[in-house]
Amino acid sequence: MIQPKTKSEELFRKIEALYEQDKPVLPLQIQRLKQDVIKSVFSESVGLGHVLYGLITGLENKPDEIASRYRQAQHYLNDCLITHMNFMTAFKYVGQYHEAGRAFEAAFETVDPSNPFQLRCMISHAARLGFYKKGQTAIELLQKLNEVPDTAERATLKSLEDFSMKEQELTGLIAQILSFLHSKGIHKRLNHIETSHLCEDGENFHVYSVLLDGQEPEEIAQYQYECDNVLADFANEKGIDLSNFVVNILPIEA
Repeated sequence: MIQPKTKSEELFRKIEALYEQDKPVLPLQIQRLKQDVIKSVFSESVGLGHVLYGLITGLENKPDEIASRYRQAQHYLNDCLITHMNFMTAFKYVGQYHEAGRAFEAAFETVDPSNPFQLRCMISHAARLGFYKKGQTAIELLQKLNEVPDTAERATLKSLEDFSMKEQELTGLIAQILSFLHSKGIHKRLNHIETSHLCEDGENFHVYSVLLDGQEPEEIAQYQYECDNVLADFANEKGIDLSNFVVNILPIEA
């Protein structure tokens, strides 16, 4: 999480600590944080107020309100690294990995290539969200500044590179799934909503969704079951571990 060097820094640190703790955040803590933001931050900067409030709604697990605060923060702060990085954190916290990825990409476009601290932040978050190429670019920019990436940064990106190579082997799997859906005579489209994200046990997950039009819940469940079988058969045939590759069968929302 990026912390602006303002009098709001204390609140950013408090919220960051809550994001990192294992136990649930108490409603009273949420209420006090909101009061502090309203009293001491909005008068200083409306944009930063929305950033902090967005982070707090992340702790409340309210994705829609996070998105609303993100839009408002961008309105006041324009294309700001602080905005993108903090909302990336909030979206990731509530499981909105696609939105977190979009916020990361926006943040990457605003990074100062002469700022080692910002580049190191990009490397860290690229690893967590699965953006191998952008992480590698950040390392190259860091090296141009005669800054040496540390062992953890290199190791993390190496693991992502290995995973990226493995993903190329999954092209056949996607083709099999689409072929299966086609054989059922249904309208379909593949929506790659996520390259990868870091889950609690440290494994990178690749998540895909196949969206189906006009199917009943029972049919969706059956397609999911058969799709899982396709996944298992492919893993056995290729002799690869696909325990961290997920395909979700979902209805298209009206």
